[in-house]
This record gives sequence, C-alpha cells and structure tokens, in this order.
Amino acid sequence: MSTYPSLPNELLESIVAYIAHTPRRPDSRSKSSFKCASPELLALSVANWQLRRVCLPFLFANIKLRDEMEVQKAEKFLALFSKFTKILVIKPLCYTEDRIIAQMLPQFEQLSEVELRRCRRRTDLLRSIIAHHTVTSVLIDDFPDPFTMSNHDLSKVVLNRKKYSGAISPELKNFLDNGMTIICLELHKPDSELILQLGSRIFPRLEEILIVMVSQ
Repeated sequence: MSTYPSLPNELLESIVAYIAHTPRRPDSRSKSSFKCASPELLALSVANWQLRRVCLPFLFANIKLRDEMEVQKAEKFLALFSKFTKILVIKPLCYTEDRIIAQMLPQFEQLSEVELRRCRRRTDLLRSIIAHHTVTSVLIDDFPDPFTMSNHDLSKVVLNRKKYSGAISPELKNFLDNGMTIICLELHKPDSELILQLGSRIFPRLEEILIVMVSQ
C-alpha cells in the first residue's frame, strides 16, 4: 500500500483555519467574535494524528456552556481543552453552576473574551471574569447589579444594547463613568429636554444613540 508524505504543519493550519468555522450573518452592532466549529472540522480531526493535533486548537477555541450538564462536562474534561479556549459563552440556564465556572476560570490560559448572559443576578461570577488576567472583553446583555458593581472598574465590560423610554438614569451615567462601553443606546419617544441633555453631554464610551419616535 502506498503512503503519502505528511503536509507541513503551516499548510495544514492554513487549510484548517479556512474551514474551521460555520459562516454566520455579520452583526455590525455586536462585539462578539464567537464562532461555532464547522462539522467538517470535527470529521477532519479524526482522520489521523497530525490533523487531530492541528484541529484541536480550532475545535476548542470557542466554548459555549448552555446548561448545568455542559458545565459539569466541561469541568470533567477541563484539562484537555482549557489551554486552547479563547472565547467562552455562558448561557442563562447554567447560572446554578456559577461557583464551578468561577473555579474553572484560572485554568483558561488564553481566554480573551467572555459573553455572560443574565449578568444582573450573577455579580460574583462577573467579578471573577473581570479579574481574569487574560480577559480583555466581557459582553453582557443587561446592566449588572448597581448596588454591588457601582464602584467597580468596568473597563472590560461591553453592553451591546440598552433600551430606555424615560430620562437618562443615574445608573447609566455611573456605569459609563466606571468605564463600561455601550454599543447602542436606544431611546423611545424621548422628550425635547432629554434630547437637549444628550446634545450637551459627552459619553466617551457610548458608540451609538438610536432615537425611536414611533411606537413599535
């Protein structure tokens, strides 16, 4: 039986990187860089040892924890993939396992981005994520608890979108002053006083203001 020479790792990495992730619709307002591993990549990883070694960093670069069972499974096999993980998405249904997730965090040596859902009720976990030395961005879906996070450094925290139907609250100003980035602030039927207020103030970490004047 004839044998074929192994391809150079540099060439293999380029090929694998090309097919590593499933395409997704771009969202200009989202800062998330989470990508799902392609099914073709999983099949390729079992072809031989060389491909498996090249595929593993791509397969475990992005991890999504959806529920308690997935958290427990991740804890069990953490040593096998933690050094490859760069992006971690933590869904609401696994909030009962926040203590375990917080204990796992130091094992992620290359973790750079965390997406945390339902963060308002998960203050302790949010603090642990912010304190992680390699994490540069924490994406959240709502304001954290203002009573426990009001004086905390939030320069790593990014809120994708926030809707308001009234005046700009002290809560919003406090989070912006503490370094939080807000991608889009959506204002529904603001009065003229609020519009003048926005025009006379500077919010350096607020990227976009969307004013909605009609009911949706």
